[in-house]
Amino acid sequence: MSAPAGLDFAAVESFLDRHPELVEKWLKRRSSLLAQAAPEAEERPGHSSNGTPTALGGPGSSLAKGGPVAPPETAAGGLQRRASQKELRRSFARSKAIHVNLTYDEHVHARAQEPLSSARRRALLRKASSLPPTTAHILSALLESRVNLPQYPPTALDYKRHLKEHNERQFFLELVKDISNDLDLGALSYKILIFVCLMVDADRGSLFLVEGGAAAGKKSLVSKVFDVHAGTPLLPCYSTENSNEVQVPWGKGIIGYVAEHGETVNIPDAYQDRRFNDEIDKLTGYKTKSLLCMPIRNSEGEILGVAQAINKTPGGAPFTDDDEKVRYFFLFAWHIVAGWVYFSFMNALISKPFPDAEFAFVIFCGLGINNTIMYDQVNKSWAKQSVALDVLSYHATCSKAEVDKFKAANIPLVSELGIDNIHFDDFSLDTDAMITAALRMFMELGMVQKFKIDYETLCRWLLTVRKNYRMVLYHNWRHAFNVCQLMFAMLTTAGFQEILTEIEILALIVGCLCHDLDHRGTNNAFQAKIGSALAQLYGTSATLEHHHFNHAVMILQSEGHNIFANLSSKDYSDLMQLLKKSILATDLTLYFERRTEFFELVNKGDYNWNVKSQREIFRSMLMTACDLGAATKPWEISRQVAELVTSEFFEQGDRERSELKLTPSAIFDRNRKDELPRLQLEWIDSICTPLYQALVKVNGKLKPMMDSVVANRNRWEELHQKRLHSQATSTTTTSSPSSSSTFAMSRGVIN
Repeated sequence: MSAPAGLDFAAVESFLDRHPELVEKWLKRRSSLLAQAAPEAEERPGHSSNGTPTALGGPGSSLAKGGPVAPPETAAGGLQRRASQKELRRSFARSKAIHVNLTYDEHVHARAQEPLSSARRRALLRKASSLPPTTAHILSALLESRVNLPQYPPTALDYKRHLKEHNERQFFLELVKDISNDLDLGALSYKILIFVCLMVDADRGSLFLVEGGAAAGKKSLVSKVFDVHAGTPLLPCYSTENSNEVQVPWGKGIIGYVAEHGETVNIPDAYQDRRFNDEIDKLTGYKTKSLLCMPIRNSEGEILGVAQAINKTPGGAPFTDDDEKVRYFFLFAWHIVAGWVYFSFMNALISKPFPDAEFAFVIFCGLGINNTIMYDQVNKSWAKQSVALDVLSYHATCSKAEVDKFKAANIPLVSELGIDNIHFDDFSLDTDAMITAALRMFMELGMVQKFKIDYETLCRWLLTVRKNYRMVLYHNWRHAFNVCQLMFAMLTTAGFQEILTEIEILALIVGCLCHDLDHRGTNNAFQAKIGSALAQLYGTSATLEHHHFNHAVMILQSEGHNIFANLSSKDYSDLMQLLKKSILATDLTLYFERRTEFFELVNKGDYNWNVKSQREIFRSMLMTACDLGAATKPWEISRQVAELVTSEFFEQGDRERSELKLTPSAIFDRNRKDELPRLQLEWIDSICTPLYQALVKVNGKLKPMMDSVVANRNRWEELHQKRLHSQATSTTTTSSPSSSSTFAMSRGVIN
């Protein structure tokens, strides 16, 4: 239905927005008039005034003439009425179904900012359409469908066309605004194709992506965004289930040629080019005239797909050289990583200080696609985490029976457990007793009360943490508990509770228990050597420590395990940062980077624990001191731990020799196990002694720790001297005149 000359629909719309009460009155009056007109139409059901049978909306129908539609009432007409109403419902359902598939209807976005009166009017129409199918309600439904289903290109696109002709920079700015917030890659690609059609004045465009194997014979091109009109509001076929996809064989037709050769093809008359394949035209009934076909490459230069613009308007005129510049858009849009775009943009600014609007649009399109890719990656990461959490909850969490057991258990006192003793026996408690001892530490430090930690959740969390340590020789649950016990002993013995905040203490205790979660019995260097998934995921800096922290977070996020659930948002945020720093501090590389600053502060005596940076270093040193705490225990305990560590190292060395064909260093080489005393002396002198000496200067109550380090060093020195003496004796024996080596030397064979 064409608009009367001079009628300004925008003005009418504005008037109705200002007078919503008129809409309601009009609907009521129109309904009354239609009801009065119904008896007249009953006389000749299903026929026009000249006796010709009519269908709804047909040339002779009252609806087509703008008059009312009267439902027939006769018995014979009853069937016609039902048929008509059925057809009405189908038509109305089809109009509604179209809206389900809308993906780019700029009217939808405009309605979000409509005045309340306009929204009210639309609500009235929706209400009318939901009522029984009387003539008034049917008319209202059809009216609503006409309002929502534009039969012409959206006015926003007309506005963009106007800008393209009169204000190019504003035109590109409008395009950028439209794509800047879209996080769906398919919808964004669809929008961009529409805008490309606008940029080159193409009637429509399509996008084909490469699918299949690396070999050319296995590749094909599949339409993901096909036959996009500049202005159509309907969802493109990529959203449907592959039934509407158009496939092009590799190397066939112009699309296949562009994909195979990577060349841009600009053809004024497609049917005059021998490469053109008219099968798609036959399928769609569309006549291709001019054609611009461009390859899409990734950053390695590989062909990812082909984009095409069809029939330059008006009249299928040839695409110009300027139109071919749009290929730069695809160059940027599909080469993304964020840094690459930024680098390219900066290079462009150097060579072209003020890029033109088209170039700027290219950059923003690239960034827009990058944002959607990043968003998609975040979604995938979230999905991976969800799967991991699901697996964790099923396989790696404790049972309800275990939780109930410890929830109901009597927890021994600190004095009964001996956990406040710096010289605590690391092997004195079994695995269950270590859980009860950990519970006692939380209660003794006031963590349960202060942070309102649910006791059942705490039991479940501790049991799950224990379960997520692997059965390796040293870096297991017992080691984690022993590190936590020493932290508890240092905090209570040296009075560090007065220096550190309660949040810091909680982070240290939890960090100790979690600091080696899921340790595999090999170090960071080994992860890098074998190129493990962990090294690929976290890089080669503090690889395992990042994994331990992320594993701790995963446990906390598992249902029923969040012991921090009752913390305020600020405390929770602060705690997680402190927890991460605590766990990462157990990386010896970080210890070496920061210990010089700590030693200087302590030696000068000018430290101030109220300074945030100094407190952070202090916490890091405490974590390292507890992690290496076996050196501070009585000799029998210290030696037993050293042997466990060495055995685990030897297993890594065995793998280096068998899998990597490398000769392991001495500490990992089983063939050099008799060098353990010398290696222990180097370990104590270079790493342990300076740290514990500094801590004693901070608080003299820690002197028993340093005394044990000195005593243990003396025992390793004795073993080292015995080995040297044994070697000397062996050398003397093998150096006797009767030895073959002496004979060889005398003959000048060995130099």
